Amino acid sequence: MPLPWRPRCFAEADRQVGGDAAWLIIDDTALPKKERHSVGAAPQYASALGKTSNCQTLVSLTLASGEIPVMVALRLFLPESWTSEAAKLDRAGVPDDHRAYRTKPEIALAEIDRVRAAGARFV
Repeated sequence: MPLPWRPRCFAEADRQVGGDAAWLIIDDTALPKKERHSVGAAPQYASALGKTSNCQTLVSLTLASGEIPVMVALRLFLPESWTSEAAKLDRAGVPDDHRAYRTKPEIALAEIDRVRAAGARFV
């Protein structure tokens, strides 16, 4: 689904920190969960905790220059325990175009392509 505000956000991020000295930082972030009803929540490795725990995992891209970071992408990682259960995806309302299993690196590469296509400049 196209998001009409996204190109403006990318352009503003590039205006603030983009250029030859900017870096695109890719990371994953775990959000610990006590229950399993949150979309994507499952036992998976949480680097912040240093162990496998029930959590959601997000892939983030941040455009940074010097001391200034601007997040430009944040995508939910769906583990195979989610993508392999159509009923669970239906109950959670996961859009059809986000139901296929993708690794975190695959998600990051797709987001890099999206950021580059929007004109963000980085090393």
